Amino acid sequence: MKKTSFTEQNKQMKQSASSSPPFAEPAASAAQSETEDPTAGLQADLDRFRDLALRSQADFENYKKRSAREKEEAIRYANSSLLERLVGIIDNFELG
Repeated sequence: MKKTSFTEQNKQMKQSASSSPPFAEPAASAAQSETEDPTAGLQADLDRFRDLALRSQADFENYKKRSAREKEEAIRYANSSLLERLVGIIDNFELG
């Protein structure tokens, strides 16, 4: 009896093995979907950080231009104030 039950078990195992899909296929498709998702996520991160870097670079360029313009204006107004004082002093010398 043990021999027949053993052969019956073998037949049942073979039938179930042939009817069920192999383990490699779902694992391969799961691995494939896992590699696609991180790649898409990484690409999105790359795009976001590239955009952030470009914006930061543009902000820095604007900052440099604004600083240079403000420096020129400060020098211009400082000189105008100095010249106004000197004109007043020169006028006083000419009057005296």
